[in-house]
Amino acid sequence: MNERVKRLREQSVSIEPYVSLERAVLLTEFYQREDTER
Repeated sequence: MNERVKRLREQSVSIEPYVSLERAVLLTEFYQREDTER
């Protein structure tokens, strides 16, 4: 692995996961729409 990939991998492993409130609201509204094809 080159240095850039090592750094990116370390960042992705060490970052604490979180849920975006805005994303959660948008997804909820999208799936609640009656005209949404699934």
